Amino acid sequence: MQVSPYLLVGTGGNLSASGEFEINAGDASQKFAEDHVPANEILNLRCLKTLLVNHDNKSGDKKGYVNVERFGNILNWFGPLIKKKDRTPFLDAIREILQEAWFHGDIETGEAQRRLNGQGAGCFLVRFSTNPSHPGCFTISKVSANGKVAHIRISHSAEGFSVNDEHTYPSLPELVEKLSKALDLRFPCPGSQYSQLFSAGGSVDLGGYVRYTGDDDYARGGRK
Repeated sequence: MQVSPYLLVGTGGNLSASGEFEINAGDASQKFAEDHVPANEILNLRCLKTLLVNHDNKSGDKKGYVNVERFGNILNWFGPLIKKKDRTPFLDAIREILQEAWFHGDIETGEAQRRLNGQGAGCFLVRFSTNPSHPGCFTISKVSANGKVAHIRISHSAEGFSVNDEHTYPSLPELVEKLSKALDLRFPCPGSQYSQLFSAGGSVDLGGYVRYTGDDDYARGGRK
C-alpha cells in the first residue's frame, strides 16, 4: 500500500517509559491538512481514526489510544494492505464502507436486534462479526418477513466477500447491492454512528496516542 504523505505532516512523537507513543499535531499541520489535502484523503483519515482510536472513558481521559490488537482487527476486516490492481485501495475501502447508511460497525448482536426492533420487513444493517472464531467477517442483521431478526455471516478473504462461500464480490457494498433482492435487504436501519463523519464542515484531528502493548524493552529504548 502506498501510504498517504499527509499522515505524518507536521507531527512529532515521544515514546514514554509506560509504552505509549504520543503523536502531536499542532494547529499548523491541522491548517495545512484542511487547505491542501484532497477531500477523500481527509475522509480516509477521519474514518481510519474513528475505527482505530479507543477513548478511555473510565478514567475520564479524553485522549485516544490505539492498541495492536485493534489494528490487527482492522486489517482482518478491511485488508489486505496490498491489494490486487482491480481492488479498491485499503484506506478507500474503509471510507466506502463507513459511508454506507447500512453500516453500523462495532455493535453486539443484542444492540443490532434493539436497533431493528419495530422496523419493517427488509430493514437491515451490516456490522462487524462478534464471533471470535471468524476473524475478519461481517454480519448482516435484518428483519425477516415474519418480523423476527435474522443474522447472516459475510465471509471475507483476500479475494473478497461472500455469503455461504458462494460467489465472491470484490467489495462489501457490491455484495450488498447484488444480493439485496435475494436476501430481501430493502432499506438501511437508521442510527449508524459513522454518518457524522461525512457531514458538511467536518475536520480531521491528526493527533492521538498509540499504546504499545508488547515487549517492555522497546518502551525502554533497548531493542529496535
